[in-house]
Amino acid sequence: MAGLKLVRIDDRLIHGQIITKWLHSSRSNTIVIVDDELVNDEFLSSVFLLAKPDGIDVEIKSAEQAAKEWKETKLGSGNILMLFKTVEQVKKAVGFGLEIKELQVGGIAAKQGKKRVFSTISLSQEEVSDLIDLSNRGIKIYFQMVPEAASTDLDSIVKQNFS
Repeated sequence: MAGLKLVRIDDRLIHGQIITKWLHSSRSNTIVIVDDELVNDEFLSSVFLLAKPDGIDVEIKSAEQAAKEWKETKLGSGNILMLFKTVEQVKKAVGFGLEIKELQVGGIAAKQGKKRVFSTISLSQEEVSDLIDLSNRGIKIYFQMVPEAASTDLDSIVKQNFS
């Protein structure tokens, strides 16, 4: 049975912070990227597979596939850092039956219709609603950029930015 050591939303997926900070602090030896678009993009998937550090396995799954494999085998063995590109993909995977206890929001770029809520994290009203829904399902949601930085919980973000 695999251990989900860190479940994180980071729209850049595998990048320097993930490799140098989060893999080490979470003591993970596998990265599972859950993204319905990426799983069907052979070229971009190969780029992420090439970006992996030595000794780290990378798997790319759809939201449905990740949930199904979680229910059947708990995603195999080892320590997993699970990455999502969007809030929508997390909500989808949880809807399919992926069980997570905590969700770290670590990087969502600013775009039109989004509000900067924490460091480099910007959210739309729909994303906030989806995060609240996930929280209401018992998932602890917090915002944190790097392991050595303080985190902020979802309730604080909502009160400060969307009340």
